[in-house]
Amino acid sequence: MSTVVKTAAPSATTEVTETAAPKKAEHVISRTEGEYLQLAEKMLERFLTELKNTDNAWEPVFSTDKIQAWKKINEETGVYQVKFIAMVPYSQAVVEKNLFDLSIRKSWDSMISEIIPIEKYSNGDELIHFQAPGLMGVGARDLVHYRIRRELPEDNANIVLDVSVVNDRIPEDPNYVRAHTVLSAGKFQPTKFLDKNTKKLEDACLYSMISELDAKGLVPKAMINFFGPAQTQNWFENLCAACERDVRPPAEATGGFFSRFF
Repeated sequence: MSTVVKTAAPSATTEVTETAAPKKAEHVISRTEGEYLQLAEKMLERFLTELKNTDNAWEPVFSTDKIQAWKKINEETGVYQVKFIAMVPYSQAVVEKNLFDLSIRKSWDSMISEIIPIEKYSNGDELIHFQAPGLMGVGARDLVHYRIRRELPEDNANIVLDVSVVNDRIPEDPNYVRAHTVLSAGKFQPTKFLDKNTKKLEDACLYSMISELDAKGLVPKAMINFFGPAQTQNWFENLCAACERDVRPPAEATGGFFSRFF
């Protein structure tokens, strides 16, 4: 799962005013798979620790009956981390399908314009290239992610975690600013909810997420910190709408996912 600053692709008539800062030419050297894995495992420990962390450094962003979100500044990067815990009224399988089936994800997530699988390693970990469009003078972004999947038997949960890495098969493209995902991770647990339409307990998913994205380029950190947390609720609603379309034909989905609660 990746949270990217929402933008739209530049057209022939779009004036893109942002440019990347000049950089000296340098050879990009790939890290090894072992180094990718070491970084991801380190961030997995941080993810699990911060999910349990309820100190005052986590500031509330918004709260509804089904989702609560917080933000916390990373003093090292100057960028906000965003955390949410949500009860999604669809099965864990449906939620994970809509997040991690790459063709489906691209169909509903307007923050992503292209998802390109690069490699699947023997242990199941993946190297993925994401592209995000640009808007209002903020140029298009791309990211190179190493993705791991882990099971957490004690919580009956799955975890999917992405971190940004460097790989010489995906050099920086002058048409994009290479953004950096410090951490993007989700924890998925099966649960139940009372569907007001069926009056029955139905399958649901407890979805816990932490994301920290540095858009890089010349975008001020203040702008990143304003738009990142603010987009979380809209992104969550888009995910739920995609799950609704997945499980119900359009003729049946008249009330959307909210109608199952209220």
